[in-house]
Amino acid sequence: MAGTLSKGVTLSMVAYNASPSFTDSDIIADLQEFPDLLGEPETVDVTTLADSYRHYIQGIRDVGGNMGFTILYSKAVFKTVNDAVGVHKSFQLKFPDNVTFTWGGYVAPSVIGKGVNDALQFTANITADTDITIGGLSA
Repeated sequence: MAGTLSKGVTLSMVAYNASPSFTDSDIIADLQEFPDLLGEPETVDVTTLADSYRHYIQGIRDVGGNMGFTILYSKAVFKTVNDAVGVHKSFQLKFPDNVTFTWGGYVAPSVIGKGVNDALQFTANITADTDITIGGLSA
C-alpha cells in the first residue's frame, strides 16, 4: 500500500504575478492544516420535459469563499500574514512530491480561540480571485 504523508507540505506567499516564482524564503512557516482545495463543481440540472430521468452537467467549481490555513502562532509569522491584508498576492501549496496548487487572492488572519494548555494558532483565511492551477504532475 502506497501513500504520502502531509509532512513537508508548505504554503508560500509572494507579490501577485500571473506566473509567480516561489522560493524557500516565501514559505509561511509552521503550517499545521490546510483546507480542501479545488472545490466541488456545482451540479446544473439540464432535464427537459421529454426526459424520464433527471440529467445533470458539472457547473463551475466553488472553493467556498475563504480557505482557512491553520498556522502555529509566532509573532513574526503572524506579522507576515497580517502585513499582507488588502494586498493582492500569489499563493502556492506544495506537496512533498512537488505537486503544486497555485492561485491569486487576498489573505486575512484570524485568531483561533484557546483554553488552558493549548498551543496558540491563527488562521490565514485566503480568498481566491483566480483559478487554482495544478503543477508538477508531468514526469
